[in-house]
Amino acid sequence: MDNIRLLVARDLDMDSARRLVEKCLCGPESRWDLCCLLGPFALKDDGGKGPLNEEEEEVGAVKVKDPVRLARAQGDASAIIAQVENISCRVVYTPSSLDLVLEDCIKARRNRKQAPMLTSTSKCVHGQRLRLIRGLVIAGSAAESSEPCKGEGTEFVQSILSMGKEKVILLTPALQNDRWVKDIQKATHYQSNVVLHVCAPGSSSSDSNDVEETGPVMLPLRSLKKEDCHASVVLETDAKGGWRVSSIDVDSSLPSLW
Repeated sequence: MDNIRLLVARDLDMDSARRLVEKCLCGPESRWDLCCLLGPFALKDDGGKGPLNEEEEEVGAVKVKDPVRLARAQGDASAIIAQVENISCRVVYTPSSLDLVLEDCIKARRNRKQAPMLTSTSKCVHGQRLRLIRGLVIAGSAAESSEPCKGEGTEFVQSILSMGKEKVILLTPALQNDRWVKDIQKATHYQSNVVLHVCAPGSSSSDSNDVEETGPVMLPLRSLKKEDCHASVVLETDAKGGWRVSSIDVDSSLPSLW
C-alpha cells in the first residue's frame, strides 16, 4: 500500500455521527482506510464543570459521580463509534479531558494495560502507540494546558515521538495554541517524526490549505457536532519510503480554517 486515506472528525455526538455516515456513504468517495475521532463525544451532564460532592471521585480532571453514570457515558461513546464504523470498520479515537470515558484510559495507562475497547474493532490511542502500517504509527493524548492527565501530556508525547524513526499521526483534542502543544512543537522529534497533527482550532489558526513539503502538517479541526466539519486526509509514501501528507480536504457547513 503506497497511500492511506483517513476520515477525521472532532467533537461529535450521535446525531452528528449519523449525519457524517449518511454524507460519506452517499458521497463520491466511499473508501476510507481509517476513521480518526477526537473527543469530546460523551460528556457529563454538566460538561465536566460541576462541583465535587461526597459521591464523586476525581481522576485527573475527570469527575466521576457513580458507576451508573460512567456506564451511560461508555454506552453513548460506544454507540457513536459504532455509528462511524459504518463508514470504516477501523476506528481509532482519543477522548478529551471532558469525556467520562477518559477515566478508563487513565487507569489502563497507569496500570500498563490497554484501554477497554468500546466496540470490537475500535482502538483508543490516548497514551497508546498503534502501528497502522510499516513506517507509520498513530498516537494521542487528551491532555490540555492545565495538564489534567499529568504524565500523559508533554512527557508521554515526547517519549512516543522518540521511539524510532517511524512517522507519527498525532491526535490531541487540545487547542492548537495550548501551552503544552506549543512546547511539544519545539521538540526535535516532533519536527522530524510527526507527519500529521490533528487538534482543536485556537485563536491563531491558519486560513491556508497548503500542504508543506517538509515538516509536520497541523490540522486544527472544527466541531462536527456544531459545524458539520470533518476532513479527508490522504497520506502517501515518498521517494525514501517514508510517509507524507499529500492532500487535505475539509468539509464544513462554515468557511474552513484550511
